[in-house]
Amino acid sequence: MKILPKKTKKGQREQIMSTCKSCGARIVWIQTLSGNWMPANEGLVPYRQSETGKDVVITDRGEVIHCKFQFEGLPTGLARIPHFATCPNADKHRKKGKQ
Repeated sequence: MKILPKKTKKGQREQIMSTCKSCGARIVWIQTLSGNWMPANEGLVPYRQSETGKDVVITDRGEVIHCKFQFEGLPTGLARIPHFATCPNADKHRKKGKQ
C-alpha cells in the first residue's frame, strides 16, 4: 500500500494515511505531542473529556485525551479512536511483556 501524506490545517500535526496490515482497515497515523506515531481510525467521533474516563482519543493536533463516549450534553470535541482499541488483531502488534 502506498503511504500518502495528508495535508494538515493550521495547528494540526502531520498525518499519514495507510491501511492496517492485520485487518485491512483504513487508518491515519498521527504524530502525538510527544513525537510518537499512533494509528487511529479514519473517522472522527464526538467525545467528552474526563480524567476518570476509560476511553482514549487522539486529536488531529496530536493530543491524547482520556474521555467518555457516552455522556449527556455537548461533546468536548471531535477526535479519532486509536486503532489498537478496535483492531481485532491488535494483540499481534503488542510488544512482548505489554499484553
